Amino acid sequence: MGKNNKVNLSRRKTLKLLGGALATTILGGGLYFLSKNGKDSKDSKINWDFLCELNIDAHEFKKHRRTSKELYIPIGKSQQIGESRRLPGIRTATLPQIKKEAYNRGWRNSNVQIGYHEQNFGKVELPELAQEHKKYIEIAISFLYENLPQLPESNLELRILKKNDDYTSNPNGKALIGSSQHSHQIAEVINKNSGEKFYIDYFSSFEGSFVHFDLKNKKKENNYIYFGSGRTSLQAPFSEIIPFATFDRFCKHMDKVGWDKASLAGEAISEGIACVLAWELAYKLKIPNGQKVVQDTMIKIIRDNAHNTYDYIGRAADWIKANGVQKGFDIYMKNPDEFLRII
Repeated sequence: MGKNNKVNLSRRKTLKLLGGALATTILGGGLYFLSKNGKDSKDSKINWDFLCELNIDAHEFKKHRRTSKELYIPIGKSQQIGESRRLPGIRTATLPQIKKEAYNRGWRNSNVQIGYHEQNFGKVELPELAQEHKKYIEIAISFLYENLPQLPESNLELRILKKNDDYTSNPNGKALIGSSQHSHQIAEVINKNSGEKFYIDYFSSFEGSFVHFDLKNKKKENNYIYFGSGRTSLQAPFSEIIPFATFDRFCKHMDKVGWDKASLAGEAISEGIACVLAWELAYKLKIPNGQKVVQDTMIKIIRDNAHNTYDYIGRAADWIKANGVQKGFDIYMKNPDEFLRII
C-alpha cells in the first residue's frame, strides 16, 4: 500500500475516533473524574473568542510589514533553512523568479549557488484576547503535567506580544503569545563565476503555533515556542510543549535515523496526546463547540499532510485513547521506533 493510501486510512480512523469511539470512551469513563473536579470551575469563565478562525490574507504580511511594522514582531534571528520538509515548497515558489532575474542579468551557463534564509514574525493580538489565551495555556500546561507527571519540565516564560516588541535576539526559553504567524524567506542567488548576487523575497502567513528547535547546536535553552490564536489553539499547548520538553530525546533519535523519521515519531506522540488531552480539557472547561474544534483541527492536520510528516498521528491518537497517555509517552521515550511500530 502506498503512502497516500496509508494517510487516507489514518484519516478515516481519526474521523471514526473523533466522531464516536473517543467520545464514547471519554464520556463513558474518563470524564467522570473531570466532572467531579471542575464541572463548575471558574476556568469556564474564559472568553473563548481567541479560538475564532483567523481571516488571513495570504499577502497580508508582504503588504503591511512596513506600514504596520509595530504589529509584526520579529522572533529570533534570520537563519539558514537547511534540508527540511519545508525547503522544497520554498524552492518551488521562488524558482520562477530566480530564473527570470538570472536571465535578465545575462547569467547564461553560469555556475549558480542558491541559499535560503528565514525570519519568523508573530502578529500582535488584541490585548483582551491575548490575556484569555494566556489563561487557557496556563490551564492546559497544568493539565498536561497532571496527566504526564514524568514529562521533563519546560520552564517556559509566557509572554504576550505587544506593539513594537523585538525578540530578534532573546526569544529563547519563552512561549510568545500572538495572533497569526508569518515568515520572511530570502533566496540568496550567487553567480560563482562573477561573484555577483541578488535576492528574492518570499512571504508566508499562517494560523497556528510552532516550536523552534536549535538543531545546529542542539541546545534546549535556545528553543522557543510561538502560540498563535485561532482554531488550533486548543491542541497547541500540548502539541508544542511536549516536543519542547523532550528535545533531548528527539535529538538522539534524529542522530540515529535522520530528521524525517525522527519527525514522524515526534509528531505522532505529541499530536496524538494533544488530541486526547485537548478533547478531555474541552469537556472539562465546557468550551462552546470545543470538542468539534479539536476534531476539525485533527482532520485538517491530516488532510494537509503535504510532506507525510503526520502519517501516524491518526493511529497514534487511536492507540493513546485505548492504552493511555502515560503508556504511550513511556514507550516513545524508551524507543520512538517501537512506538511507531506498535501503533
